[in-house]
Amino acid sequence: MFQLGDIVAVKTHVFIEDFSNIILKAEANFIPPLMIIFEKLEKINNNLSEIVQVKCLYYSHKKNKIISNWFTVQELKLIEKNNIDYLTENNFFSNVFKDDQNYNTYLNKNIIFKTVDFELGKRKASLNHVSTSEPKQSITASLNFLPPLMMIVGVESDRRIKKDNVGIEKQITKTGNIYLRTFSKKIFKCKWYNPETNSFSEDFVSPYVFKDILPYDETIIKQISVLIFGKKYFKLSDRIIYPKQIYFNHYKHELEYYDFLESKNIVKNINDLSKFKVIDGFIKVDANDELIYAPIFSYHNAVFINVSEFIEEQSFDKISFGKSKYRIHYRDKQENFTIRTIENCEVFSNEYLIANCKLRNAKRVFRIEGIQKIELLDF
Repeated sequence: MFQLGDIVAVKTHVFIEDFSNIILKAEANFIPPLMIIFEKLEKINNNLSEIVQVKCLYYSHKKNKIISNWFTVQELKLIEKNNIDYLTENNFFSNVFKDDQNYNTYLNKNIIFKTVDFELGKRKASLNHVSTSEPKQSITASLNFLPPLMMIVGVESDRRIKKDNVGIEKQITKTGNIYLRTFSKKIFKCKWYNPETNSFSEDFVSPYVFKDILPYDETIIKQISVLIFGKKYFKLSDRIIYPKQIYFNHYKHELEYYDFLESKNIVKNINDLSKFKVIDGFIKVDANDELIYAPIFSYHNAVFINVSEFIEEQSFDKISFGKSKYRIHYRDKQENFTIRTIENCEVFSNEYLIANCKLRNAKRVFRIEGIQKIELLDF
């Protein structure tokens, strides 16, 4: 059954619970908003309660204001269950309901509607057609109902709250029906920039509709900016990272980087990159300070080592060969060129290299003659 803080939608919405990775086609403006429940109405019958209506909230991108509506439970479907325990957990939102809480700690905090990641992730497809070519489908963002980043400027009690009231209002109709109306006893006074009025707007909103936003670390952003400018690498857990660009994605700072383990570009929240170590390179160095890769001319030994000789030499120590990670530049029989990171390697019939490919996360067979370059990575 629905509860306060749940993300819901009317039943005409395309999203379903635990699955929102759907590309929209045709007219995306007909897709209704995702909403958050912040009030509910229960009917009491023979000491049993049944939720009959819920009040939901969303942000209108056209009016640039917060809209709320009542719905019967039959009109709605669940998109994401609320995962915050507002009563027992010691967290940002539960503390606001404590009577002894110092509400000044909430002032100037950034918050945003918990629907933001769903609305930010919506994609729509459109066909681009030129008479001289085949139609091409392009994917773009669909940012309808994207809520703004807000700031808490005050914490107040709901006007319906009376002495000993914890956010439940009892109503008795003329016919004798008993209803319980549940809501938040505390509300945030929020401020945000309104592009329609070119000024700032304010409104009182229930804490149940928000997600907490961790403050970003300016020091980390500055450190990563220096690494990008200096074209440096850093080590993050068991991965070697080449930072490329910092983005601000509506409410969070993100870093686009190349992951040498997966051999692909990845975008990640900068708050998840708090512990990293700057390194000069990612190719392992031998005792003579020579990078370990092939093909190479070894100045120390005054010999040229090609790829097949390098693999043969590395495979002598099967234990080390199996545990080490390599980066290969590979061209297949169809002349397709890729760069892969591999591990758990073994040579078969002196012609094939069988290894676990990190890009595909599966075993793959590579022709040794198709490997144009191989590097021993320093993980």
